[in-house]
Amino acid sequence: MKSLIKYIGVIVIMASAVAAEVNVSGYIQTRYTMYQDTLMVNNFTVPKIRLKFSGKVGDLFAFRVEPEITTYKLKFGYIDIKPSPFLKFRLGQVCIPFGLEFWTHPTKVLTADLANATALLWAGDGPINVFDKGMYIYGGMPFANYYIAILNGDANLDNKAIVGKLELKPIPMVYITGNYYTGKYGLDEEDRNWMDGALKLKFAGAELWGEYLDGKIGDLKRGGYYGLLAYTLKTPMMDLQPVVKYGFADPDKDTDDDETTEIHIGANIYKGNLKTQLFYEIFKEAGTEVDNNKFVAQVQLVF
Repeated sequence: MKSLIKYIGVIVIMASAVAAEVNVSGYIQTRYTMYQDTLMVNNFTVPKIRLKFSGKVGDLFAFRVEPEITTYKLKFGYIDIKPSPFLKFRLGQVCIPFGLEFWTHPTKVLTADLANATALLWAGDGPINVFDKGMYIYGGMPFANYYIAILNGDANLDNKAIVGKLELKPIPMVYITGNYYTGKYGLDEEDRNWMDGALKLKFAGAELWGEYLDGKIGDLKRGGYYGLLAYTLKTPMMDLQPVVKYGFADPDKDTDDDETTEIHIGANIYKGNLKTQLFYEIFKEAGTEVDNNKFVAQVQLVF
């Protein structure tokens, strides 16, 4: 598989040369963070500048190349093979098909920062990179989509990571997903297993997100959840979307007083291709309290 992955980038470039249609798009994300702790330095950053090149070669093949300009690293670089709507193949560097908030594109996330429970997937010794190399088998029906992925996981091991994702859309306003990730990491080939269930409801301008994550890294058990409520108010000048999110994260279920609760309260402002996010984030530690509340102003421009 490693030899195959090395040539995917070359194939994508060649495909773009013969594609009947090549689309260029992208987005820029800028951010200002102001900390409540006066010892912390408030800062302005540009977390993301992405360019996306995508296209089709006939009806059977499609491709996507998306580098991150700020780090000079490739985020997406894959080829899709689509023999039918029910059975498709994706080869290359991909976003891992897992969860709800983790799986949502950054321009579509409704808060400036992800929940701590979601961040447990990759924080510290978390087993999941946001992007990995490998292949999907995926497809869809009117009310459901499925993804089965074989990925590198720990690239130093022959054992590959396996990911499964099922999406159910029984009616347009309801989205349900169940997810599973398993792989081995490190010299001891330690098991890394994650399960996830999530629900998203959309109705008359309101959105409700809820997600529960549970994982085991060797003998370490961790997990958490969050719930989010948003409502979009449409005006002639802009769309205003107040949002509140409550979350809980436990990085070690066998250790007392290491849990954290959080509240994100703020709003998204939409004007054309411009999205402005203004959020105050409040964190409460079960053990020793940390003065880590902060205000975040984030602007995203999609083009």
